[in-house]
Amino acid sequence: MLYARLARRVAFGLVALVVGAAPSAAQDYPAKPIRIIVPYPAGGGNDLLARVIGEHLTRVWGQPVVIENRAGAAGNIGTALLAQSAPDGYSLAVTAMGPPATNSFLYKNLNFDPVKDIVPVAMIAQAPNAVVVKADSPFRSVKDLITAARASPSKLNYGTPGIATSLHLASALFANREGLKFEHIAYRGNPQVLEAVLKGEIQWAFDSIQQVVAQTRAGTYRALAVSSATRWPQLPDVPTMIEAGVPDFVVMAWFVVLAPSQTPRAVVEKLNGEINRGLVSAEGKTRFADLAMEPMPMSTADADRFIRGERERWSQLIRAEKITAE
Repeated sequence: MLYARLARRVAFGLVALVVGAAPSAAQDYPAKPIRIIVPYPAGGGNDLLARVIGEHLTRVWGQPVVIENRAGAAGNIGTALLAQSAPDGYSLAVTAMGPPATNSFLYKNLNFDPVKDIVPVAMIAQAPNAVVVKADSPFRSVKDLITAARASPSKLNYGTPGIATSLHLASALFANREGLKFEHIAYRGNPQVLEAVLKGEIQWAFDSIQQVVAQTRAGTYRALAVSSATRWPQLPDVPTMIEAGVPDFVVMAWFVVLAPSQTPRAVVEKLNGEINRGLVSAEGKTRFADLAMEPMPMSTADADRFIRGERERWSQLIRAEKITAE
């Protein structure tokens, strides 16, 4: 009886210690510099967003945020590094949709499990893509492009910055929805796609909204439609894909902060709350508008549901079109 009572007291004390440790961990966090891994090259959209987030956290919490670019394999190398990092809140990553949502369906061998090894901390922002042609193209609308593709199946081509990239998936979804056949030409990156459009090597492409805004203003691109649900503020005269005649076509590029899956929940929630405050602040709204992006603050639960929905959506297309990155 005595031993049983002692055992119960010890067990109760351990439970109390564990329960009390989570708020304490969050209260003391951060006590040292935070590392944000960017699994893409410096200077790109993910890198810029990581720096925006890092500057906000440094300003609020007074701890340095160090950006570490670990590019390669469509974000898989840097994300695997995150998954293998200590789950203490001091290693985070900023990625596009590939590592958490689509890469596991495209690559046979990943060094991480996007469901078991990483968790969303906070959604950051989203932005549409746009269908573009060169400024003097005979195609003046998406309807023109569809009509020509149906008249000459597989005769028209489009370019992307690589097989299984988000722009490739958006293009494949367009063709799939409309039952069209195009030739896909994969380039090394966005600059090569832009050059191919301007030279007339490809008839059309999906491109990121930031590039489209710049090239449209420069007079080199003609934007036929944006992939958002409503018209985008920086291109108010360009219709949406739905307005252009492609039903239920909404494709947004999105960006998320990730952490190793065993990171204390209280720390994840603290990060989520502070990042969300930065997104909706006046300065945050201005900075995202300058990037032609829209902040998308969400709770951690909503972020998890959102990413799971994206995994389901894109896995269906990837299987239907037999898209593979290897």
